[in-house]
Amino acid sequence: MYTIDTSTIWQCISSFFGLVGGALRLDPDVFRAVQTSPGANLLTLLILILAGVSVSLGQSVILFANKVTPRRFLMSLLLNGVLFAVGVLIWAAILLLVGRIVFRVQLPFDQMGREVSLAYAPLLLGFFVLLPYAGSFLKHAFEIWSFLAILVATSVTLHLDLWQALLCTILGWVVMQVLHYTIARPIDAVRNWLLQETAGTPLAQHVEEIIDVSTRKTTDETKGGQ
Repeated sequence: MYTIDTSTIWQCISSFFGLVGGALRLDPDVFRAVQTSPGANLLTLLILILAGVSVSLGQSVILFANKVTPRRFLMSLLLNGVLFAVGVLIWAAILLLVGRIVFRVQLPFDQMGREVSLAYAPLLLGFFVLLPYAGSFLKHAFEIWSFLAILVATSVTLHLDLWQALLCTILGWVVMQVLHYTIARPIDAVRNWLLQETAGTPLAQHVEEIIDVSTRKTTDETKGGQ
């Protein structure tokens, strides 16, 4: 049983960790709990933004490599969190649209938004991708974990079995890819401009490239020392 109470700070914190724990366990009951609770709006949005910040923190090696100042570093993390949240809410809207067209399920957007936001709780651990060697594996593990949570959330919210939820998710992903490579390109350009303006420097390198270079350098130094 999950109690969602935001009347006090302590209750809010307790409810927050209760929801996160349930989502990490892929417990269907936690997704049912946020369906009808108005207080869940704040908590699931907070989970989503913090997940975006955590993912950005895991990729913060890019900011360090570009010598971003501490103030701009914090601003960049927050902006990444907000942009991440916006992207996930768009993803929720697409899943809702697919559910309506394919399975004739009518559902308010805010309810679907809460469910999908909660499903991204595994990415609260996204900062662990900074770990050397294991970072790449953990990144994929967290993404798969979150995908499984989305399946559970979609199944519970739209009252579908897991195979139907999988079909809905795959169709939603296809729509996202089509949008990404068509009308979303100008939006991506604006997003990248915002990130660079916030960081105060061009962010040209990807985290995988920097980690790969760093790993090779460490390996070479070890061999050289021997």
